Amino acid sequence: FDRQFDCCYFISKYENQKFMNNNNTIQKAIIKVIAFFDLFDYPLTEYEIWKYLDKKCELQDVTNELKKFNNLMQKRYDFYFFKNRECIVDKRINRRGVTKKKIKKALWVCKIFKFIPWIKMVAIGNIIGTYNLNEQSDIDLFIITKNNKIWTTRFFCVGLLTILGIRPKENNKKDKLCPSFFITEGAMDLSQLMLYNNSEDILTNNIDIYFIYWLTGLVVIYDVDKTYEKFIGSNSWIKQYLPNWQGGEKTEETGAGHLSAEADRCPVPVSSVGKLEKCFKKIQLKIMPRQLKEMANKNTKVVINDKILKLHVNDRRDKYRKAFLNNLKAYFA
Repeated sequence: FDRQFDCCYFISKYENQKFMNNNNTIQKAIIKVIAFFDLFDYPLTEYEIWKYLDKKCELQDVTNELKKFNNLMQKRYDFYFFKNRECIVDKRINRRGVTKKKIKKALWVCKIFKFIPWIKMVAIGNIIGTYNLNEQSDIDLFIITKNNKIWTTRFFCVGLLTILGIRPKENNKKDKLCPSFFITEGAMDLSQLMLYNNSEDILTNNIDIYFIYWLTGLVVIYDVDKTYEKFIGSNSWIKQYLPNWQGGEKTEETGAGHLSAEADRCPVPVSSVGKLEKCFKKIQLKIMPRQLKEMANKNTKVVINDKILKLHVNDRRDKYRKAFLNNLKAYFA
C-alpha cells in the first residue's frame, strides 16, 4: 500500500492534458472510481464501475465512455484498470479463492454465534471490492445487536472466539476473526461516523471515501428479521454519494445458501441475562487495552458507548483518502 502514496505514474503528461481537455463528468467519475480501487489492486468490471460512480447515469453510458479511454486504461477479460497495471487482474482472480475460504470460516463461526440471541446481523467488514481479501489478512466482523445488549453480545462473541483460539494477535492475524465493530439496532445510521475535513477539495467532495465503500462492501453472513434491509434503509444517505448503487446484493455464499437465522435461534429465555448488561460493560472496560480507552470518543476512530463499539485503533481512513487524492492528481492536477 505504501507505494500508492507516490503512484502518479499511470499516464504521461500528454495523456493527462488530453483527458483534462475533455470536460465529461461521467469520464471524471469513472477515473475517480478506478483510482480508488487501484489502491487495493482491484480492477473493475463495467457494472462495478457504474455501481460505484458518484454520478447518476445508465450502465450503457459507462460502456460508451469506457471506449474513449484507450490512452488511459486497459482491459483484460472483463476488468478495467489503469495503463501498465495489468498485474492486478491476476491478483483479483487469485484473491477470489482466498476470500471464499475465509468467508467459509466466518460462516462456521456464525453457526455458533446463532446461539447468542441478541445478535441481529453479522457481516464481514474489511472487503473493499468483492472477494478481495489477501492471504495474510484477518476477518473483521461488523455486528448489529439488540438494543441494550451490546456489551453482553460482545462479551460472548469475544469469549467464544478466544476459547476457539481464533482471535487475531499482533504476530498472528491470518484467517483470525476480529469482532471490532458493534452497533445496536437503534444506532444503525452510520453517517455520524464519517470523517470530514475543512478543505474545499473538489476532487473528493470532502467525503470519507473509504467509509462509503466500506459500508457498501459489507458481506452479510448472518441476518435476523431483515436487519440488513433495515440497516440499508437507515443509511439511505449513501445514495447521495453513490446514486447507482443497489443495496442488498448478495454473494453466492450469502444468498440462497446463507445461514438460516430463524430455524436455529436460541430458545432459552434471556430476560435475566439482560440485567447483567452493566456488569458485562464494567468487566470489559476494566480489561480493555489502555490505548483503546485513551483514544475513546476523541474522534470517530474509536467510539465506546452503549450504542456503538467501534474499536479501530489503526483506522487508516485518512491515509486512504490522501492516497486516493494522490492518485487523482495524476489526472486532475
